[in-house]
Amino acid sequence: MLKNLINIFSPMLISMSPIKKYLEAYSRKSFRILYYHYVGNNVPDYYFKGKGITHSEFLRQVEYFRNRYEIISLKDAIERTEEKQSLQNCLTITTDDGFSSNYHTIAPILDEFNLTAEFFITTNFINNADLMWRNKLCAITNNCDSSEIKSIMIELSRIYDIPQSKNNIQGGLINWSNSWDMNYKDRFAKKAWDLSSLEPLD
Repeated sequence: MLKNLINIFSPMLISMSPIKKYLEAYSRKSFRILYYHYVGNNVPDYYFKGKGITHSEFLRQVEYFRNRYEIISLKDAIERTEEKQSLQNCLTITTDDGFSSNYHTIAPILDEFNLTAEFFITTNFINNADLMWRNKLCAITNNCDSSEIKSIMIELSRIYDIPQSKNNIQGGLINWSNSWDMNYKDRFAKKAWDLSSLEPLD
């Protein structure tokens, strides 16, 4: 309940002019690192539906940040720190997970404004030879019907003795994964993929 209220009222409060001005001024007093995941207009089926940032929204954000911060590389930030230089009003843009949209969407926009960013690439995932555990679960959720997903969950629970409940089943595979130990998420997601009707990954 509290989380829902925070989600509803936080954007309203932050958008209020005095609060927004204070947060903007305060945020420029220290170094900031932004990280993006999926940026693009066509969200793939291995990503969360309704999530991600569109091309135009990313462009708007880049324009906003470049007008308010000095955008520097992570390497520059480290060097300035080692040399005891101030990082006030500095910001670094990073991307995570190595989606191809980094190259097709993010890079051209950054090039347009002559800005730099750090791209963190997971080499095992190139050409979808493999997927991160959460992307496997998204692909299963977005491509398999509810009865198949329910069967996968029941079988996973049986094989690995994962606690299961009616709420877990109704919440779906992705919500259930929130309760998994981080050390086992890769293993459980791989098994879920193997149990699904999706094509094997290379």
